[in-house]
Amino acid sequence: MAKQVSEVYSDLSYNPILNQLGDLTTVKNEDSIKQSLRTIINTPKGSRIFEPDFGCNVNFYLFEPYLPETGMRIAKDIEYNINAYEPRVELLDIKVEGDSENSGYNIEITYRVREIEKIDTITIELQRL
Repeated sequence: MAKQVSEVYSDLSYNPILNQLGDLTTVKNEDSIKQSLRTIINTPKGSRIFEPDFGCNVNFYLFEPYLPETGMRIAKDIEYNINAYEPRVELLDIKVEGDSENSGYNIEITYRVREIEKIDTITIELQRL
């Protein structure tokens, strides 16, 4: 059973603005974790100078053929990097589905938030630019 907690995690929002008190807006709890997962997946490995191993190489797979092996490589890359950089979650499942119509992949990640024992899912669409 999930624990009821008012605020466990808090991070700056991707699009921070000043609130009425002059503080930057934040994302909390599940939104904080979802933002972190999106950041890990959408940050190309090597793009952070002081953290060159941070991120995934999933964008490299967007130009590969839509084969089951490609989907498995994307899932393994995501799994490795979430386990390395997001200790707040326990991965339960990663589904990768090719979307040739939109030149990309649809990714569904199911995870458990460790602190509050809540199971949640996030869907991310990767597309060629």
